[in-house]
Amino acid sequence: MKSLLNLVLFLVLFSLSNILLAQEDNGIFKNGEFIKNSDAFLFADNVNIRETPSTKAKVIANLSIATPVKIISKTNDTLTVNGYNTYWYKISFDKNGSKKTGYVWGGFISVFTTTTTNDSGNNVCFLFTITEYSEKIGFTALLKAVVNGKIVSTVSVKPHDTDQNNGIYSYDIDGKIMSNKGLDNVKKIIVISFLYPACGYSNGDVIVFWNGKNLIYGTESPSVSEAGIFNFSSELIFPTNHEGKPNKVIRKEETVNYDDDGNISSNSMKKIEYIWDGKKLVKQDND
Repeated sequence: MKSLLNLVLFLVLFSLSNILLAQEDNGIFKNGEFIKNSDAFLFADNVNIRETPSTKAKVIANLSIATPVKIISKTNDTLTVNGYNTYWYKISFDKNGSKKTGYVWGGFISVFTTTTTNDSGNNVCFLFTITEYSEKIGFTALLKAVVNGKIVSTVSVKPHDTDQNNGIYSYDIDGKIMSNKGLDNVKKIIVISFLYPACGYSNGDVIVFWNGKNLIYGTESPSVSEAGIFNFSSELIFPTNHEGKPNKVIRKEETVNYDDDGNISSNSMKKIEYIWDGKKLVKQDND
């Protein structure tokens, strides 16, 4: 009876944690779709806005990267580009002082809303989206830094993904901008979060550093749970955090395994330290 109660409690806590995560973020990309009435930015440059959701439709406008748009609705039409399959969306936008509407493929829209920041008088946007899919590699994504309307740096990111092979990405994606957290030669840290609210699927964050000129890939903090079997979680500790160390990023990992009765059979902790040398993260050899 006790083991059954432990299993039920685990399932409840796991479900609640996913609900809280979903409530706390302010992302506009849920279950692989943009949310209706969301404010977004264009990820691509020189984007053709169409009269209908088709590459053969009349072009009614051509918009530059980081142009603000509003998601009016998702269509039933999809398009596959570089293996990545997603929907067309009806959007509204400003053009020459007037409000217009048209259609754009979802792969040309950034999944972030919290992308604009002021950096020494410059307007900086961090734009992110899925860009490619292949059965061998899975999904690929890009993060771009756009300063005063021009792309100045791009970095590739491997998103958490499912075992699907149809090129449809069905996770929630969110992003936020943090301070440098005490790291030298870093202006901002971009945190990209991936969530799939189901047992057995990898979730977690990826961090990328911005030094004012370049984006620099950092590391990730994955997590995955299988109810009543195991739970793996990790968190990143920065210099300004409790337990933080100067110019280091520490990944603290915990693995909990359960026996057939739902009781904890093992619990292990591990810390991986990365040294920030001012240009990149270097994994420290603790052996």
